[in-house]
Amino acid sequence: MSIVKYEAAEQSVARYKAGFFDQSLEGYSVRPTKINLNPAVRSLFYYPKENCLLVSHIQNGRLHIIDLTTGKTRFHDQHGRTIRKVGVFRNEIITASWDASVRVVDFNSLAPRLFLTDDMMGRTPFFFVSEEENAVYVFCYDSDKDVECLSNRIRKWSLETGELLGITGDTGNHISFLSSGSTLVHENRLYVVSDSGYLTIHDPVSMQIIDRLFINENLRTFCCVPAFGLLAIADLNGYVHLFDIRRNCLAGENRCHFSDISSIKAHPSKPDVIITSSFDGTVKFWELPDFRQTVHADTGGQHLWTFTLKNDLLITGGDNGDIWVFDTSDPEGCSLRGIMNVLHDSIAVRKEGSKNFYTNDITNFELINDKTNQPATGKQAEYLLNLCNSESVIREVFHTDSDMDFLLQEPERFCLQLKDTFS
Repeated sequence: MSIVKYEAAEQSVARYKAGFFDQSLEGYSVRPTKINLNPAVRSLFYYPKENCLLVSHIQNGRLHIIDLTTGKTRFHDQHGRTIRKVGVFRNEIITASWDASVRVVDFNSLAPRLFLTDDMMGRTPFFFVSEEENAVYVFCYDSDKDVECLSNRIRKWSLETGELLGITGDTGNHISFLSSGSTLVHENRLYVVSDSGYLTIHDPVSMQIIDRLFINENLRTFCCVPAFGLLAIADLNGYVHLFDIRRNCLAGENRCHFSDISSIKAHPSKPDVIITSSFDGTVKFWELPDFRQTVHADTGGQHLWTFTLKNDLLITGGDNGDIWVFDTSDPEGCSLRGIMNVLHDSIAVRKEGSKNFYTNDITNFELINDKTNQPATGKQAEYLLNLCNSESVIREVFHTDSDMDFLLQEPERFCLQLKDTFS
């Protein structure tokens, strides 16, 4: 497939449209309607194979699946409470929820395949998929169900059959006023951190404990950095503690944020970089081994719960319901591309520095008179809002240089976008 660009004509049409647009909207601004603002974003996951963003929120059990090529939105309501963690494995969506269950559904049909739970299982904030074992390890707040349970536990299930393969024992006494923790498997060892302050090491087959080390109170989450043989462990006070897997000892700590570190991940394409997000409203990239900060993204104080990456785009979510999209490709500093809101059955995307937006429900936005700061009504307001609403905005906000390669590999997707090219 070849693409012919008529650059001069495109530029001329673009200038005409921009001039007409600016003249029509002079004296007006566009903003989301307060009545439609959505609850806090709890989990984000970008699935590159389908160019989709998966989103969950705190006040409901709905999972949204948003196609970042077309803007189309699907959802499922198979959980009764907040979905705490989302992932995709072998084209199946895996979700862990406050309703004390893990569910596995087909990505395309959303047909359920596995429902993982038991009578003593508490809320489930985290899971880790072991590709080699075709198994999922689930962190559970068992103290929710049993007041005499002093430790939160890890369950291991087969992703093929749904069989429960084992449960860990002691992971250190939990702190009741703050539940947190996560788990991962690396080089035939199961590692667990939690609010107990301990890092515990288990045999992933027998689930028996091998070793334990007290690091600091209120550990939150962690990730593995295989290139350096390290675990990077985050806590409530903004510190990242480094644990040397090879020598089985602590290798130092760094103050990375002024508040709770909610998420920490190894960069998927840069083995010497880890990424942290915090309740101080920032996301930071850290280059190892010197722990040099390379990227700083600021959401203006929003308590951040989660982030995900789409190539050089950093996508963050937190307490006020906004999903901020940053471009981190410029080594001199990242820039804000735009902000998305996911509502009950629709989305709204605003492009930074523009009055343009995209939504599949126009009631998500209102036109504001700049002089009176009051909403405009009537036919003119309806016309101008529809003039601002463009499907191209979602691609302008979420586009990366590799997207064209992706579309050319999927001709049907590319053809769906041709009509917007000439609009």
